Amino acid sequence: MFVRSCTRFPFLISITIHAEFTPPRSAARCLEAQPQVAEPKKARTNATTRFDRCQAGVSTLQLATLEHNKLSVQFSNFLPIIIGVIVLLLLALLAKKFASGKRDPIEWPFYAKKPLTQPEQVLYWRLLKALPDHVVLAQVQCSRVLGVKRGFNFYQWNNRINRLSYDFVICKKDGTVVAAIELDDKTHESATRAEQDGRKQRATEAAGVLLVRWNVAKMPDEVAIKGVVQIRLRGMGMVASPDFDV
Repeated sequence: MFVRSCTRFPFLISITIHAEFTPPRSAARCLEAQPQVAEPKKARTNATTRFDRCQAGVSTLQLATLEHNKLSVQFSNFLPIIIGVIVLLLLALLAKKFASGKRDPIEWPFYAKKPLTQPEQVLYWRLLKALPDHVVLAQVQCSRVLGVKRGFNFYQWNNRINRLSYDFVICKKDGTVVAAIELDDKTHESATRAEQDGRKQRATEAAGVLLVRWNVAKMPDEVAIKGVVQIRLRGMGMVASPDFDV
């Protein structure tokens, strides 16, 4: 009967359904009074925004990683070229430094001067005329004439004479030293020079070499040179050279 009535009167179904599923007003009010469990719209919006930002950050990090990898690959490709350029620059700097060491741009403040003073030149020519068969050397270092005996400290004893020199040295043609000559002027009157002359005198006599001193104000002539050298040689017990005979 109910089905038939429903088929005949379909509006009754809607009325019935509405009556069954529509809550009463009191129940609706109770439902409205209950707190809403659903998330607020603003909270959902903030969560969505944070999620979008997180996705954007991840995308940026991925892009930065890709760019870093690309740069690393490019740098590794150009690394041999960079090393080669650095090596070439270093070689260029070394070559420039080496070249500058050879070619000093600064002008050295030296000039050529006469090795002998005017009085020394006069005595030099007199020595050559008086001793024609001998070798006359000028401005000779004492260390070129005197040696240190074996068994003694070479540096200790050589340091005592290495800065001293003779004005003239008379040698035989085979290089044997016959005598050393000093031409004294006012510079030898100082205490320092007197001490140097004393060391020179002692070292020369210890080596058995004759040291003759003449004053610049009283230079001997050729005959006096032969006579004085002969007397000094005989006085020290040395055999005189025939060339010293008057």
